[in-house]
Amino acid sequence: MIILLLTLIFNTFIFSQNNEDQIQKYLNSHFSGYDKVEYQLISKMNINDIKIDASRTLIQKSDIVYLPVIIKDDRNSNSVIRLKIKLLKNVLTAKTDIPFNKSLGENDFNYQLKDVTKLRGTLVDKEIELTNYKTKFSLRKDDVLVLESIEEIPAVKSGEKLVLEVQKGSVKITYECVARQNGRIGEIIDVLAANNELIKAKVISSQKVLVE
Repeated sequence: MIILLLTLIFNTFIFSQNNEDQIQKYLNSHFSGYDKVEYQLISKMNINDIKIDASRTLIQKSDIVYLPVIIKDDRNSNSVIRLKIKLLKNVLTAKTDIPFNKSLGENDFNYQLKDVTKLRGTLVDKEIELTNYKTKFSLRKDDVLVLESIEEIPAVKSGEKLVLEVQKGSVKITYECVARQNGRIGEIIDVLAANNELIKAKVISSQKVLVE
């Protein structure tokens, strides 16, 4: 009798564990862009009595997800279970406090596994050249770096002398000019030509603008 009872308890544990693994695998697949997914069951429901319904779509609201399931009963009823999740990702974080308007360098940040479930902003891509950016506002130590907290440093600054290149058919003519506003590469800015004419030109580099 005792052996039978222990066997039942063991089988129940294994079945429950398999269902938990099923949920974990589903979440890992659904949130494949993250490095780790953790969850906690909120619904008061025995997970042994359900199976995931892959034909319906999971709904996420902040750190709560509604997972579509089928209840294992005579009717195979449709239902949902609520899970509280954590989405963790290796992201760039500030090594120390970084003041406003500071030019950035690779040594200002390191990678940490952080919970970004409720993070506001767009994570900075790993391929970004940080030395081309500066802070838009101050960052605290361990803050996650998002695009909204930085801005690209202008390639051209207002008042700088530049080479103005004018394209006329197959002929290129160069003049001197002065930038009248800041500009990043690819942007159109106002420049003042040597004859005091205000011209719009595209920023090609930190030293040259182009009129096409």
